Amino acid sequence: MVTLRGEVEWFFQAEAAERTVQEVAGVGDVVNVIGVRLATAPDPTEVRRRVTEALERLAALDAASISVTTSDGAVVLRGRVHSAFGRAIAEDAARTAAGTPQVLNEIVVVPA
Repeated sequence: MVTLRGEVEWFFQAEAAERTVQEVAGVGDVVNVIGVRLATAPDPTEVRRRVTEALERLAALDAASISVTTSDGAVVLRGRVHSAFGRAIAEDAARTAAGTPQVLNEIVVVPA
């Protein structure tokens, strides 16, 4: 078992470190406790804009059905999508674009 500790500026960096270590021969389990630090608190309006734009770029997703808000430094996604895949890619897009350490995915899957 390998435990990853430290700090990164973006969530995707912590995920990339975990994926890299999982591929090392002999590693059975990875515990990722890498924290995300922010140089400065992100502007909530700018965070919402970046996340909304990221969602709109996804052809596989009806971005209009998802609302983006911020609360206590976290991005909150709400709305309805037609698949678990749509829910997951919306969260991934928000994590990549947000510049915030936390994304709360409250999107509900409603099959078509």
